[in-house]
Amino acid sequence: MRSERAIPKPDFARIELKKLETSAEFDHILYTDISRFYGTIYTHTIPWALHGKAYSKANMYNASFKNSVGNQLDVLIRKGQDNQTIGIPIGPDTSRIASEIIAVAIEKRYSEIAQNDLSGAFRYVDDWFIGYNSVDDSERAISHLAQVCGEFELELNIEKTRIENSKSHVYSDWPEELSSLTVKSKTAAGQAKEIRRFFSTAIKLSEENSNENVLTYALKMSRSFAVSDANFLLFESFVLRIARLDRITIPVVAQILIVHSKNGKILNKNRCEKYINDTINASFPLGHTSEVAWSLFLARELSIKLSTELIQPLVDSENSVYGLLCLDLEKRALVRGTLNHMVLDSLMNPASLWDANWLVAYEADLKGWLPNSVGTTHVENDIWFKEMKAKKISFYDTSLTVPTFEASAEIQKDRWKHRSHYISEFFGEKFSMYGGGIF
Repeated sequence: MRSERAIPKPDFARIELKKLETSAEFDHILYTDISRFYGTIYTHTIPWALHGKAYSKANMYNASFKNSVGNQLDVLIRKGQDNQTIGIPIGPDTSRIASEIIAVAIEKRYSEIAQNDLSGAFRYVDDWFIGYNSVDDSERAISHLAQVCGEFELELNIEKTRIENSKSHVYSDWPEELSSLTVKSKTAAGQAKEIRRFFSTAIKLSEENSNENVLTYALKMSRSFAVSDANFLLFESFVLRIARLDRITIPVVAQILIVHSKNGKILNKNRCEKYINDTINASFPLGHTSEVAWSLFLARELSIKLSTELIQPLVDSENSVYGLLCLDLEKRALVRGTLNHMVLDSLMNPASLWDANWLVAYEADLKGWLPNSVGTTHVENDIWFKEMKAKKISFYDTSLTVPTFEASAEIQKDRWKHRSHYISEFFGEKFSMYGGGIF
């Protein structure tokens, strides 16, 4: 199957198999990961990883180091996030490459310190599992890994660090349990029973496997269900229930609701609106940008009007993503009341093109959504942005929506055949590099 990403997604089934094989070869397995890996990466560690920490520190002002691959990557990543040195963006393939550079360097340094047989050591992204025959060796490994992480300005996630013996349950079998459940009954009553069984089982399994995103996996599987009109509100109820249980599922929830709506299913718009309102009210104060943005997008695609009381704080937050989405809603007459543009208007100036507000300062001008605050066309007076405007380059395409999907009888007929597709799609972000760096 062709990958939609520049970097292929790993084979999660292979990772689970490696865990099982390791448990067959060793008495104990150490499981651990790096705490908040992407969010705490110190960008200067990229040249440390590629060229050595000592060399990088000793030559940081030399031309040879400044022109090095590691330093150039460091500079470019910082330029992409207002010159911040802490954290890298989550999601882009470029970040997956940068994080893997650091992770491989951690592997190398750990192998130097550990000085023992690492044939049972495996890593995928920032997650590690290592086989040992004694608890003492496992505990020593924790100390070594913590030391190496410290050298790269990172921290081991002690809360998720554990040592399991051969009696522990190693292989995660919940994907198989979900995959065995089908929704293919030809009668409304039979299908309703199957829908209840599937989602009830998914919720139960998520409680039993709280460290794994069972609910996202279940939702992605449910896209293949050929839900009848008679059972759609039942199906929608379970989708929204899961959305409230785990807010990180909102991208899949939005896709399911939007595609079914476009395919003619009748949604309960009142409770969809309440879900959107509740999500924004809960997520905005916490700074969960993705959840808020998806909520606004869902309102746009379902043509649900939102109140100014709800979205005015978003408009005033100087967040370009919120600003553009709210302006788009306004242009589509999906705002109840009148938005105050004072904060957004203040960003329509030359200086904003070169700070964190550049996206709204450029896009709102390109689309004619906001007037210029200084009386001149700030975009057309900028040497770089005027070229993009002349070529009509846009970063916010108002015509795009979520990818469509179709319920497939073949998928229902042979779920196991498609299991690898579901798993690779679901675990794509978590297991983001090739299936892991294996020593």
